[in-house]
Amino acid sequence: MAVVVASDTFATMAQQNDITITAPSGIQSGDLLLALLCRDSFDPESFPDGYFSFSLTGFTEFLSIKSNDSDTTIQAFYRVADGTEGGSITATSSQSRTSVGFYLRLTGVDTSSPINVVGARAADTSPPITMTAVTTTVDDCLAFALFNFDGGDGDPFSLSGTGWGTTLKYQETGGLGSDHGAGWATKTVTTAGSSADVTLSNSGNNDGVMGVQFAITPSASTGYSDSFLSVSASSVSKVSNVPIASVSKISVA
Repeated sequence: MAVVVASDTFATMAQQNDITITAPSGIQSGDLLLALLCRDSFDPESFPDGYFSFSLTGFTEFLSIKSNDSDTTIQAFYRVADGTEGGSITATSSQSRTSVGFYLRLTGVDTSSPINVVGARAADTSPPITMTAVTTTVDDCLAFALFNFDGGDGDPFSLSGTGWGTTLKYQETGGLGSDHGAGWATKTVTTAGSSADVTLSNSGNNDGVMGVQFAITPSASTGYSDSFLSVSASSVSKVSNVPIASVSKISVA
């Protein structure tokens, strides 16, 4: 079953400790909820772990990276919707920084093990950067490319790489060299294996930038029941008085 980003929201905060993001529409129990949180963090590798970081109650963190080259921090969290998630989330921090956050609702996910693979950090003092491919372990994973830009005037951004470049979403806060921006894109990796490298470029002003790929595991598709293998074609033709022609698509391949 294909993984789909069914709905999403975002929020930007200028020089505040916390960020609140309204929940995406249509949440149902069993959906996977992702919070992608990006901060403008001055030389974050020079400070202890957690100094610029967000905490998000009720979610599991699966990605946390930081870069002095880009002066940025990226975190990603997930939870499986169960009806108690509420109408918004608030990520909290002890430090006041400019932040961009995205809140996504995904369907078709293996919620028992949703994070298939997380890639290596790519960072530099200016674009372009190439986010190295991840290697997925099952068919039909949804790969994400997530980036954080240390400036509010870098757009327009663009992606290049096999299968990438058609779903880029980004937000900026501020401008004229202040504040920052962040964005994400997806692609379905139909056959288990490489998601392909993706290069982020921009046509606006240059500043530090960091990015990473990760992939989400799809739920298993529903196949035929093994018990059907013991049923003969003649007995199938009698089910509910339906002629065998109407079930001719059944296969045991």
